[in-house]
Amino acid sequence: MTQQTHDLKSDLAIEALQLSGLLRLRVRGHSMLPSLWPGDFVTIQAQPFDSIHLGDIILYLRNSRFVVHRVRYKAETVIVVGDCLRMPDPPLAASEVLGRVISVRRYGAELPAPHLTVFRRVWSYLLRRCEFLQRVALWIHAKNVRRSEGLADIRPEFSIP
Repeated sequence: MTQQTHDLKSDLAIEALQLSGLLRLRVRGHSMLPSLWPGDFVTIQAQPFDSIHLGDIILYLRNSRFVVHRVRYKAETVIVVGDCLRMPDPPLAASEVLGRVISVRRYGAELPAPHLTVFRRVWSYLLRRCEFLQRVALWIHAKNVRRSEGLADIRPEFSIP
Protein backbone atom coordinates (compact mmCIF):
# COMPACT_ATOMS: atom_id res chain seq x y z
CA MET A 1 0.00 0.00 0.00
CA THR A 2 1.38 3.38 -0.90
CA GLN A 3 1.89 6.08 1.70
CA GLN A 4 -0.68 8.29 0.00
CA THR A 5 -3.32 5.53 0.15
CA HIS A 6 -2.48 4.88 3.80
CA ASP A 7 -2.80 8.60 4.60
CA LEU A 8 -6.19 8.77 2.85
CA LYS A 9 -7.46 5.80 4.87
CA SER A 10 -6.24 7.40 8.10
CA ASP A 11 -7.87 10.72 7.21
CA LEU A 12 -11.14 8.95 6.40
CA ALA A 13 -11.11 7.05 9.71
CA ILE A 14 -10.39 10.24 11.68
CA GLU A 15 -13.22 12.04 9.88
CA ALA A 16 -15.61 9.15 10.60
CA LEU A 17 -14.64 9.27 14.29
CA GLN A 18 -15.20 13.02 14.45
CA LEU A 19 -18.58 12.85 12.66
CA SER A 20 -20.12 9.80 14.31
CA GLY A 21 -18.22 9.76 17.59
CA LEU A 22 -17.37 6.06 17.22
CA LEU A 23 -14.82 4.07 15.24
CA ARG A 24 -14.04 0.36 15.16
CA LEU A 25 -10.51 -0.77 14.26
CA ARG A 26 -8.75 -4.13 14.16
CA VAL A 27 -5.69 -4.55 16.39
CA ARG A 28 -2.61 -5.66 14.46
CA GLY A 29 0.38 -5.48 16.80
CA HIS A 30 1.20 -7.13 20.09
CA SER A 31 2.39 -4.13 22.13
CA MET A 32 -0.77 -4.21 24.27
CA LEU A 33 -0.64 -7.90 25.24
CA PRO A 34 -2.37 -9.29 27.27
CA SER A 35 -5.07 -6.59 27.27
CA LEU A 36 -5.46 -6.47 23.47
CA TRP A 37 -4.57 -9.28 21.08
CA PRO A 38 -3.95 -9.24 17.32
CA GLY A 39 -7.29 -9.59 15.55
CA ASP A 40 -9.33 -7.94 18.31
CA PHE A 41 -11.69 -5.18 17.22
CA VAL A 42 -11.58 -2.10 19.43
CA THR A 43 -14.38 0.43 19.55
CA ILE A 44 -13.07 3.95 20.02
CA GLN A 45 -15.23 6.80 21.23
CA ALA A 46 -14.23 10.39 20.54
CA GLN A 47 -13.43 11.99 23.91
CA PRO A 48 -12.41 15.48 24.97
CA PHE A 49 -8.93 15.62 26.49
CA ASP A 50 -10.36 16.43 29.94
CA SER A 51 -12.21 13.11 30.09
CA ILE A 52 -9.08 10.99 29.49
CA HIS A 53 -7.83 9.42 32.73
CA LEU A 54 -4.86 7.37 33.90
CA GLY A 55 -5.26 3.75 32.86
CA ASP A 56 -7.47 4.54 29.84
CA ILE A 57 -6.52 3.02 26.51
CA ILE A 58 -6.42 5.76 23.89
CA LEU A 59 -6.06 6.06 20.13
CA TYR A 60 -3.65 8.51 18.54
CA LEU A 61 -1.90 9.01 15.22
CA ARG A 62 1.91 8.83 15.08
CA ASN A 63 3.88 8.79 11.80
CA SER A 64 0.65 8.24 9.81
CA ARG A 65 -0.15 5.11 11.87
CA PHE A 66 -2.87 4.58 14.44
CA VAL A 67 -1.54 3.58 17.85
CA VAL A 68 -3.58 2.26 20.76
CA HIS A 69 -1.73 2.47 24.10
CA ARG A 70 -2.50 2.98 27.78
CA VAL A 71 -2.25 6.36 29.55
CA ARG A 72 0.44 6.29 32.26
CA TYR A 73 0.74 10.04 32.99
CA LYS A 74 -1.42 13.03 32.16
CA ALA A 75 -0.84 16.76 32.61
CA GLU A 76 -0.53 19.20 29.71
CA THR A 77 0.80 16.26 27.71
CA VAL A 78 0.05 12.56 27.92
CA ILE A 79 2.56 9.75 28.40
CA VAL A 80 1.39 6.43 27.00
CA VAL A 81 2.96 3.00 26.85
CA GLY A 82 1.95 -0.39 25.52
CA ASP A 83 1.23 -2.92 28.28
CA CYS A 84 3.87 -5.25 26.83
CA LEU A 85 6.51 -2.56 26.20
CA ARG A 86 9.29 -1.37 28.48
CA MET A 87 9.63 2.23 27.33
CA PRO A 88 6.86 4.83 26.99
CA ASP A 89 6.11 6.59 23.73
CA PRO A 90 7.16 10.22 23.24
CA PRO A 91 4.76 12.65 24.96
CA LEU A 92 1.47 13.42 23.19
CA ALA A 93 -0.13 16.82 22.96
CA ALA A 94 -3.83 17.08 23.80
CA SER A 95 -4.62 17.63 20.10
CA GLU A 96 -3.05 14.27 19.16
CA VAL A 97 -5.47 12.20 21.26
CA LEU A 98 -8.26 10.98 18.98
CA GLY A 99 -10.38 8.92 21.37
CA ARG A 100 -10.65 6.30 24.09
CA VAL A 101 -11.20 2.55 23.71
CA ILE A 102 -14.58 1.69 25.21
CA SER A 103 -14.92 -1.96 24.20
CA VAL A 104 -13.12 -4.91 22.64
CA ARG A 105 -14.64 -7.59 20.42
CA ARG A 106 -12.79 -10.89 20.84
CA TYR A 107 -13.88 -14.42 19.88
CA GLY A 108 -17.30 -13.05 18.93
CA ALA A 109 -17.99 -11.45 22.33
CA GLU A 110 -18.12 -7.74 23.11
CA LEU A 111 -16.12 -6.94 26.26
CA PRO A 112 -15.55 -3.65 28.11
CA ALA A 113 -12.17 -1.97 27.71
CA PRO A 114 -9.70 -3.97 29.82
CA HIS A 115 -8.20 -2.43 32.94
CA LEU A 116 -4.60 -3.11 33.92
CA THR A 117 -5.19 -5.49 36.83
CA VAL A 118 -2.45 -7.10 38.91
CA PHE A 119 -2.89 -10.30 36.90
CA ARG A 120 -2.46 -8.43 33.60
CA ARG A 121 0.60 -6.60 34.95
CA VAL A 122 2.28 -9.90 35.84
CA TRP A 123 1.21 -11.52 32.57
CA SER A 124 2.51 -8.55 30.52
CA TYR A 125 5.81 -8.61 32.45
CA LEU A 126 6.25 -12.31 31.64
CA LEU A 127 5.33 -11.82 27.97
CA ARG A 128 7.73 -8.87 27.72
CA ARG A 129 10.61 -10.83 29.27
CA CYS A 130 10.18 -14.20 27.56
CA GLU A 131 9.92 -14.24 23.78
CA PHE A 132 9.14 -17.97 23.78
CA LEU A 133 6.18 -17.45 26.13
CA GLN A 134 4.93 -14.63 23.91
CA ARG A 135 5.15 -16.82 20.82
CA VAL A 136 3.27 -19.65 22.56
CA ALA A 137 0.57 -17.26 23.79
CA LEU A 138 0.14 -15.79 20.29
CA TRP A 139 -0.04 -19.31 18.81
CA ILE A 140 -2.76 -20.33 21.28
CA HIS A 141 -4.63 -17.09 20.57
CA ALA A 142 -4.46 -17.74 16.80
CA LYS A 143 -5.92 -21.24 17.35
CA ASN A 144 -8.75 -19.76 19.44
CA VAL A 145 -9.48 -17.17 16.74
CA ARG A 146 -9.68 -19.88 14.08
CA ARG A 147 -11.92 -21.99 16.32
CA SER A 148 -14.25 -19.07 17.11
CA GLU A 149 -14.52 -18.08 13.43
CA GLY A 150 -15.61 -21.62 12.59
CA LEU A 151 -18.53 -21.51 15.03
CA ALA A 152 -21.93 -20.50 13.73
CA ASP A 153 -23.14 -17.11 14.90
CA ILE A 154 -26.20 -17.97 17.02
CA ARG A 155 -28.81 -15.24 17.12
CA PRO A 156 -31.85 -15.48 19.41
CA GLU A 157 -34.32 -14.66 16.62
CA PHE A 158 -33.21 -17.74 14.69
CA SER A 159 -32.83 -20.18 17.59
CA ILE A 160 -35.19 -23.09 18.04
CA PRO A 161 -37.27 -22.88 21.27
